[in-house]
Amino acid sequence: MKRVLVIAVILSAGTGCAWQLDAGPVPTQPPPPPGPPPAGPMSYDEVVQLGAGYAQSRGFAYRLKKAELEKGRVWKVRMQVRSQSTHGELRLAYDAYSRALIDADEKLKAWHGHHDGDDDDDDDDDQGDRRGHRKHHDD
Repeated sequence: MKRVLVIAVILSAGTGCAWQLDAGPVPTQPPPPPGPPPAGPMSYDEVVQLGAGYAQSRGFAYRLKKAELEKGRVWKVRMQVRSQSTHGELRLAYDAYSRALIDADEKLKAWHGHHDGDDDDDDDDDQGDRRGHRKHHDD
């Protein structure tokens, strides 16, 4: 008698589960709400921060020369850069909306043991002043 009762309980439990599985599709969660609207173009400060981060990640000390938005779509960033062994200019281009780096151009030269100290890349080491006179250095 106990066996018949146990079998009856097992069968009724099994049919109950089967009934719930055959009850139809389980209601699904509604789709998540749409994300925020597309962001506008990045700001001057944001692109300067991205450029600084790029320069630092490459091991450069840097000085911003300029950053400008061209045609409302591409940020162009120019930085004077230097490391222990090189100096020159870093030119970066970022998509203003996606913030993706489009181009990176490193115009670098090796240090030659001296530098004119003006932190630009104009190759005017000891080339004289505007009147044609040579600069005097007490090196």
